[in-house]
Amino acid sequence: MINQVVRLTYPKRFEVTHVDTEYTRDDLIVRPTYMSICQADQRYYNGFRDKQTLEKKLPMSLIHESIGEVVYDPKKEFKLGERVALIPNFPGYVFGKAKSKSVLDKKIGENYCRDGKFRSSGYDGFMQELIIQPRDLVVKIPNFLPDEIAAFTELITISTHAIRRFELFSNQYRERFGIWGDGNVGFLTALLLKNKYPNSHITVYGKYVDKLKLFTFVDEVCLIEDIDNKHMVDHVFECVGGRGSKDAINQAIDIISPGGTVTLLGVSEDLTDINTRLILEKGLILLGNSRSAKVDFVKTIDTFQDGIIHDYLNILISNVVKVNNINDIISAFEKDKNKIYGKTILKWEF
Repeated sequence: MINQVVRLTYPKRFEVTHVDTEYTRDDLIVRPTYMSICQADQRYYNGFRDKQTLEKKLPMSLIHESIGEVVYDPKKEFKLGERVALIPNFPGYVFGKAKSKSVLDKKIGENYCRDGKFRSSGYDGFMQELIIQPRDLVVKIPNFLPDEIAAFTELITISTHAIRRFELFSNQYRERFGIWGDGNVGFLTALLLKNKYPNSHITVYGKYVDKLKLFTFVDEVCLIEDIDNKHMVDHVFECVGGRGSKDAINQAIDIISPGGTVTLLGVSEDLTDINTRLILEKGLILLGNSRSAKVDFVKTIDTFQDGIIHDYLNILISNVVKVNNINDIISAFEKDKNKIYGKTILKWEF
């Protein structure tokens, strides 16, 4: 099958490539319909990764957050036109390798499989005319869910995954949570935590007053410069990343209770200095999290059953850009780069 793939060949330069793609009876052919741009995509687009990484991974199709419609199923298990969320994480067994310990142990997870691949990270993402997707790596989208909200599914699974792993490793005390970060991941993590633990006191610590005003569903918001020892919490979710990771993690270590869990979601390109002495004194757990697995997609879709969640997710839609050509893609990335808050959605008609 000849497929049209849009690849980033150099920062801010996209090209269309025609690829002869094979599929099997265990695959679905899916037409992407809606996507959302991630900060990881922006780092490639703007050339903010180091030169060695760019040379290794480009040319590459971007975007790992996408939904689509089934256009062909060799086994006829899916209806034509049925909407599905596309899972970007491919564990090694998908490529015929033995199942790793990460896959077999639920405390680890298939998204930590070292033999796997991840779309838009050294493996072509969803900016294609058609997607050949293993049928085990899709999740059906319920009819009531709008396309623009469904396009957030993969991003929300990151928070779903972090909360699920937190429950596996943390202690029983869950009265007070602290969330560092007033961006998209902080917003979604706070929303899911409040939905799961409605009687817990949740405080969001952030840098910007205007962003913190959007967290109307939590119990308290606080600017990072106003944190003091009165803000004691049982557990922390760090959703800052970048250069702010150091200060966020160390602030969290200062005010978290002994035996607490610091769940890390923020990605940083730099090494981060943290207060290991206090980590030892308090007996803390630092829990790293990256990406998500199919179980997290299923849990996220179940969460969408709560209509109140939809109302809050609408806040995150900053732009919806119809994409028919490369100029539209560039326009979408530039709009996304200049947005103040939320996500840029691509209505994919390439």
